[in-house]
Parts: sequence; structure tokens; C-alpha cells
Amino acid sequence: MSVYVKENPYYLKQSIDSMLNQTIQTNDFVIVEDGILTKKLQMILDKYADDYPFIHLIKRNENSGLGAALNVGIKYCKNELVARMDSDDISHKLRCEKQLREFNIDNNLGIVGTDIARFSGEIDNILSIKRMPQTCMDIYQFGKQRNPFNHPSVMFKKSIIIENGGYPESIRGEDFALFTKMISRGIKGKNIGEPLLYYRTDYNQFIRRTSWDDTKAVIKVAHRNRKERYCSLWDFIKVVVKIRA
Repeated sequence: MSVYVKENPYYLKQSIDSMLNQTIQTNDFVIVEDGILTKKLQMILDKYADDYPFIHLIKRNENSGLGAALNVGIKYCKNELVARMDSDDISHKLRCEKQLREFNIDNNLGIVGTDIARFSGEIDNILSIKRMPQTCMDIYQFGKQRNPFNHPSVMFKKSIIIENGGYPESIRGEDFALFTKMISRGIKGKNIGEPLLYYRTDYNQFIRRTSWDDTKAVIKVAHRNRKERYCSLWDFIKVVVKIRA
């Protein structure tokens, strides 16, 4: 998890609690403080770290962006399997158990994601379900035009992320770039066809995710995928057309 100064303290507590209340609990919870935080946020994190010895706070003096913060956090994770979690979302209590089951069934998997339920306010106010392709082949095809995983829902093998260079740190769309690089290189992935993560949606997030900077980032990743011959020119054109629409 990465936390920065603009986080909502109430959302942060809900997010952390949802991971602490998993049916299979972790023995290693790494939280990166991406820059100086507010006193309220710092107090919350310090209290959790005092109460749970397996919660480790990694402090960074400057905000460096999500990709850079996650790369730092991954290096501190002691387990091979790492679950991503955003600081304002809520995980279903069975999320990690079901993802671990998939890795136990198929040791060749490198990444496992899930569907997500978009909500506003409280989690019983579900706005929509974002379904993702489930099989390795469908994920491979889907990734030619769109991100094939819901980033906050993924669990992956640490070694594979590092082998593929980690998250790009100089662009937005760092998850799209990393995940499509992985699957284009033959890394096996799967999505569980259940909404095992509640994804918080509000107006500010909508504006941020439809900004020109984010649009350019998606186009840049698609262009890179085209140059590396993962997707075709037609796939790239479809990405641009969908964005402009």
C-alpha cells in the first residue's frame, strides 16, 4: 500500500482494516509513506504499526508518485506473493484466500486479479461491477487495447515483477504498462470472476482518471506495445478512437 498526504483518514482506516480482517491474514504488511503526511494520517499509521508487529512503515521524504512508491514497497516485502491494496478501497474478506487458492492450484501463475465493485459512500451503494477477462488467452487479447487487470485487486509474484523491471516511474498508467509487458512476455495471468474488491468512486477520481495526462499515458503505453509488436496498428487505432469517443 502507498499513502500520500491527500488521503482521507477514514478511508485509509477502512482499507487497512479490510486487509487485517482477511480470512487468511498476512505476516507482512508494507505501507509506503509517499512523502510527508498530515499529523492525522501519521497518527493512524503509527497506531497500526504499534498494534501489529507485521505492519512495516517505509518513510519517504518526498512524494515520488505511485509507481516509484510501489517499487520501493515491493523490495521490502518478504514474501514471494504480494497483494496490492489502495488506501481508499475495501477488500472482501475472502479476497486473499481465493487468490492464494489460485496460486496453489497453478504454480505457473504470475498474477491473479479479480472483478471489482464500484461504490460511492458506503459499500452497500454499488454503482457497477467491472468484469475482467478470466483466462490467460482472453487476458492476452484484452491487454492489446485495455488494462487486463484491476490494479488494486491484484496479487502477484514479487520475483516476476522485479524481473520485468517493476512499475515504470516516469509515466502515469504504470500498472497498464507493467501488466501488458508481463503478459506480452508470456507471464501467465488469471482473473477471478467475482468482485472481491470494493472500488471507491467519487467525482474527484472521475476527473483525475479522465484527465488529458491520463489519456496521454494510455496512448503512450499502447504505442509502446505497438512498437514491441504485442498489439497491431489496428489495436492501437482502436485505443485512440475509444479514448477520443
